[in-house]
Amino acid sequence: MVVTERYKKSSTEWQSFRTLYGPTPDNVNDLDQQKCRGSLQALDRVASILFKDARTSLPTVAMGKKREDLVAMLLEERYEEAEKMSSTFLCGNESSVAEE
Repeated sequence: MVVTERYKKSSTEWQSFRTLYGPTPDNVNDLDQQKCRGSLQALDRVASILFKDARTSLPTVAMGKKREDLVAMLLEERYEEAEKMSSTFLCGNESSVAEE
């Protein structure tokens, strides 16, 4: 992810990363990113919702819980399970709620 390479740890972007994505930039650096590309893309979609609408939280509690679960799986290196979950994250009804 770009923020881990481009910004200093003291920058606003670095500090806002966890709010937008869930894990810290250091957590993302520690992941085997080849094994969890889909999961990282799902977290990027969530960050886009927050960033686009200047939100401080996701539109629904369920979306927030799914993001927390996805981040937990990644941090526990349960990549296969995270990839399965991320393939359906923000599909169907969730994406329409996010666009409101």
